[in-house]
Amino acid sequence: MKVAVIQPITQYLSRFALQSRGGFFVLAMACAGGVSAADLSRHEGLFLRHVAEGGYTEVEASKLAQTRLSSPEVKKFAAALIADQDVITTELGRLALAKGVILPLNPNKMQRATILKLSKLSGIRFDKEFSREIGVLAHKDRIALFEQAQKRAKDADVKEFAIKTLPMLEQQLTQGQLLKLIVDKRKVRN
Repeated sequence: MKVAVIQPITQYLSRFALQSRGGFFVLAMACAGGVSAADLSRHEGLFLRHVAEGGYTEVEASKLAQTRLSSPEVKKFAAALIADQDVITTELGRLALAKGVILPLNPNKMQRATILKLSKLSGIRFDKEFSREIGVLAHKDRIALFEQAQKRAKDADVKEFAIKTLPMLEQQLTQGQLLKLIVDKRKVRN
């Protein structure tokens, strides 16, 4: 009986790829007889979706930093964000797959506006905006999201993911704040 259920799911999943490099992935419900999205609270499902959106934003903005004549410090920070997000994305993908949560494929509307704004900048202007928007503000938002999940999540796996990931985000925020201090000292040339 389980084979009949698992085979269509396997065929369905074979059309999708978990491609964590660069933060892009598509996941679909996979567990027959396991935990489903209906078993997660609304908050837990939204948490996983918001984590995915934030990850897309971070990776897309960091890719821009690699091409915008940014300072070496900004490029180094952006590369570290991409590497860290790859780890988070892999864990998020496994968790979402196990819980049957379909994750979004893009940042949300507000995050897309931030990426668009960054895409129109270069040099020191880009560095200043990137360090403020991504290095500090986005990380403060993500940390608040993870802290809330750590406190409110009933699902043990979701709670563990939040607890495990939070220190990495806090370290990124500290690095982002230091980067912002460095970048803010530089003068913008007209």
